[in-house]
Amino acid sequence: MQAIIFLKINEKDAPSLVSDIKKNKNVEEIFILEENLIFVMGSFIDIEELSEFLRNLRSMKGIENTETKLVLKRFKTTFPY
Repeated sequence: MQAIIFLKINEKDAPSLVSDIKKNKNVEEIFILEENLIFVMGSFIDIEELSEFLRNLRSMKGIENTETKLVLKRFKTTFPY
C-alpha cells in the first residue's frame, strides 16, 4: 500500500528533517513544497507499518502536524520526448 504524507514543519528544520526521513526504508520520494511543507511518498506492507512510520515522524523535532492520504490507484505516464 502506498501513502502520501504532508508534513507541516518549522521551516528552519527542513534540511535536517529530510535527511532523517529519507533514511527510512519505506520512503520513496520527498518533496519540499513550501518553506514549511514537506510531501513524503512511501510504500508500506500494511496499516501497522504505516502507523509505526507515522508515530516515528510525529516524534521528530520540528514536525508540527501530519496529514496522511492512502493512494487508491496510481497511474504511470510516459513522456513523448
